Amino acid sequence: MTIRLKVKHLVYSLLAFLALFAVVLLVFEPKLHEWQIDRQIASGQEDGAREQILDRIVRNQTASTGLIETYMITPLSEDASSLTISPASTSWSTSDTPVLFTLEEAAPYLKTYLEEGEDTIHLLSAADLLMRHDQTNGDPEGVLETMETASERQTAYPAHQTDLTFDAIGILIEMNEHELARSILNACEDTFDSGDAALRSAILHARMDLYEEDYEEAHALLQDAMERYEAHHDEQETAHAESQNGYEPFNLDQAVYFQEAKRLHERLEPLEEGRHNGTVEGRVTGADGEPLAHTRVFLQEDAQRDRSLNRESALATKTDGDGYYRFDGVIPDDYLPFVMLSMDEVSGSAWPVDANEVIRVEDGDTATYDITFTPLIEQHEPINHDEITDDTITFSWEDVDGAAFYSLELTVHHDGGSMTQSVETDITSNRHTIETDALYDRTFGVMSDPEDDELIQPETILAFSYPDGEFSWNVRAFDEDRSPIAQSNGYRLDEDAMGQLPFFRLDTRTLTNADRRLLDEDVPGALEAYRNAYADDPEDAHSLRMLTRLNGFSESRAEETMMYRRQLHDVAPSIANVSELLRHTMREGDLTEASRWKEAYLDLLEEDEPNELENGRFALINAFEGEFDQAQERLAQSVDADSYNRFSGARAVVALASGQGLDEALAIVRQNPERTRSNLAAENWERHLEHLEGMEEDFLQEAAQAMLTRDQDAIDVLTDEHPSLSSLTDAWQDRDW
Repeated sequence: MTIRLKVKHLVYSLLAFLALFAVVLLVFEPKLHEWQIDRQIASGQEDGAREQILDRIVRNQTASTGLIETYMITPLSEDASSLTISPASTSWSTSDTPVLFTLEEAAPYLKTYLEEGEDTIHLLSAADLLMRHDQTNGDPEGVLETMETASERQTAYPAHQTDLTFDAIGILIEMNEHELARSILNACEDTFDSGDAALRSAILHARMDLYEEDYEEAHALLQDAMERYEAHHDEQETAHAESQNGYEPFNLDQAVYFQEAKRLHERLEPLEEGRHNGTVEGRVTGADGEPLAHTRVFLQEDAQRDRSLNRESALATKTDGDGYYRFDGVIPDDYLPFVMLSMDEVSGSAWPVDANEVIRVEDGDTATYDITFTPLIEQHEPINHDEITDDTITFSWEDVDGAAFYSLELTVHHDGGSMTQSVETDITSNRHTIETDALYDRTFGVMSDPEDDELIQPETILAFSYPDGEFSWNVRAFDEDRSPIAQSNGYRLDEDAMGQLPFFRLDTRTLTNADRRLLDEDVPGALEAYRNAYADDPEDAHSLRMLTRLNGFSESRAEETMMYRRQLHDVAPSIANVSELLRHTMREGDLTEASRWKEAYLDLLEEDEPNELENGRFALINAFEGEFDQAQERLAQSVDADSYNRFSGARAVVALASGQGLDEALAIVRQNPERTRSNLAAENWERHLEHLEGMEEDFLQEAAQAMLTRDQDAIDVLTDEHPSLSSLTDAWQDRDW
């Protein structure tokens, strides 16, 4: 059989084949190479993946943009290898693609992408990265050039382009290039409406005015911008409400930049003529003692410590080549420091610092604050899920040079989380033994109310009494000044840093029937079983402990709980239990009974010193008994030791009661303002005391003594005479000391 094929059919077939081949080259081949690169990354061959990426970028211009987007722009923009660390928290970004290239290595390719890449959102991300690179190199003209190039090439995302302009201005402000930053802002003013852009512009102008200590200009600028924004907002809301049925209003509380401007405006109000900004400077060093160069450092108002870092509103800078940083033009206030580091820079180390640490900036002063990472303390025993069967448990760790004493922390783990407590302080050696009975007495989880359906994890309520529980421990080292210098818990981000795992189990008791009911989340059944066990054996310390934990904070069962606590004190006295009895009697205003529990507490302490909270409570009992000198001594110790200054207001009231006068009381609270903790707002004792100005000293002394003795009749008479006194007395009576 003869097959005849015309020439034109051959040509068509050839063209079809070439078209298919082109599709394979353009679509499938790049995907195949990306798959190969991802396989290399997944198998840990990152160096090989880097080489293949760079080779493909050089050899294949068509594929290069996709490779630059996937392996350079995206991971670097997401800070996928960085941690943002403060004394109070650590956060990090996640990315499907690991960081294979440093910004320095990626910069030439990002520049090519900026000049030749497609008009996509990645173009703006590349520009932002290049501006950060220019900042590291101290090149403000480079920042400006990058911004201008991006603005010329990018037209598809005008809103994001505006963000890029503000990013560039923010970087220039960080570089102290205020004149250049202002020139860009002024050139863009006509393009800003009365919305977010105008408000952001005002905030940036105000920050530069603050740097120059032109408080009046900054204050007026923000006031004007906020009024215009509010008018624009109201106009927009009215229009939306008229045009859309069921429209839900957008409140100013939800407007991020308005709230930022408002907060800055409020912080400016107390600044008076003649006051001066402060300076913060210091050095960032790694665990090897070497400086961490070109590291981003932030300062955020301590009043915002319960929020994550806001990079737009926080002060920001970078360390120089020797790890030094400096902030000028800082409003006098308390600040929380943040540092941004790569995982490689911090793995195997920790920043040993108190979680409540702040940098206090005084009027016109320079605050020096070094950020020093140290190697993790090596833990010796117990480790790797050791099973403890003895009546005691011994913890040991490496001896730290310069350590005067150590503190020991224990953690109870449960599904979805963990709870940690400091259980021993002032340990003077690198070895410490604790009786397991003392661990049983440790309270971690507590029911808010046994009538509620929601139950805190049963494992945390049983805590160390749970034979199948998982526990871990950590140790911290302190110098003679009680400053932390090293710790065992930190950043274990690779195999080399993992070390021995400090986990252990306590197989020293058997679960009771009541315990099993609790683990089955049968709270009523568990309560009944523990009560029966206590009735059968009034010296059953475990049942008594569990009854107090299950009754928890229930007000309706408070008396029953205190009955169990008093019995527990007779059976197995402990500081933790006496502390709860002391707190309850003070809350009830029974300071005579509180004095009894104070003595019981001190007897259990023997030669040790009470902590800052108990010292403050003991001081109030001393003041109730008329022992003002001892009260003031204890309160001074409490405030000095407590980073939250919880007893600052009490110290001021005792000063008034002892006849020291309002000026002394105001000086106390101004020097030691109470600080917000765990979403619990700080009390503004300064404001309450300022309401007392003009009152006679004898009157203030009488009022303060009535507050300390809980003499409500006397307080009522005095507040009738001077109603402005009620600001202080109301705050005092509402306080749970």
